[in-house]
Amino acid sequence: MQQRALAVAIAAIAVILSGCAPSQTVDLATVFDTEANDVLTSQRDATDELCDGSSNPCIQALTSDQASIFSYASTEDALHHAERDDSVIADVFLVRWQDDAPAAGRVYVESLLGDAHSSD
Repeated sequence: MQQRALAVAIAAIAVILSGCAPSQTVDLATVFDTEANDVLTSQRDATDELCDGSSNPCIQALTSDQASIFSYASTEDALHHAERDDSVIADVFLVRWQDDAPAAGRVYVESLLGDAHSSD
């Protein structure tokens, strides 16, 4: 039952996000605050703190109890800053999961990022 609800939610999000214009960028806070607030708890924008332009040139960063998510301008930047267990999604998003993050939540969040980027 929970998997069916998750699949329906992912499909609905894909439909909603498919209306994005090609020039728009993905806003992490908008995607996750509205679509994954029960999966990524205690979300906060961490761009000013984590994206300093030199040691980490990310465009945007969001943290939660389950993960830190970074958006980069290029695949090279995302891959350069990825650590061993990080997930790189759609070549420009990096997800650094906490060890105790549930597998179903990981799949859901990574699907949202992939769908958001493909509609971008």
